[in-house]
Amino acid sequence: MTASYSAPWYSDTLQVILNTTPTGVTATATPNPICAGATLTLTGGATGATSWSWTGPNSYTATTQSPTIAGVTTATAGVYTLTASNSCGSATAVNTATVAVNTTPTGVTATATPNPICAGATLTLTGGATGATSWSWTGPNS
Repeated sequence: MTASYSAPWYSDTLQVILNTTPTGVTATATPNPICAGATLTLTGGATGATSWSWTGPNSYTATTQSPTIAGVTTATAGVYTLTASNSCGSATAVNTATVAVNTTPTGVTATATPNPICAGATLTLTGGATGATSWSWTGPNS
């Protein structure tokens, strides 16, 4: 906004800048889902923001725009909330990122039947593990 004043003996122009609270708040978490022990990166964005406030599971807090959390555990899983602020106040809309933490499989077992096996016969491999989501087999002629 610009205002001008003029008189025969004096003239001046005044420019007023109007600031607003931050807008367009975004929050992301990568990688997601994440494996236990890895490093999580939270990324925040907002138009007009000058300060950041993250809160999350296990009493997590941070005041940087894009913090990292090393060595995540299952206690790290959950919703992270970002509030963006500037000198006019906090954004009316905050944003969240939900994080899923996968644990390393435990109780891994593998069996081959029949064992021993005769040449030309069919071998059956059976595997099991708690928390596994995919399987990969390797062997002598892989």
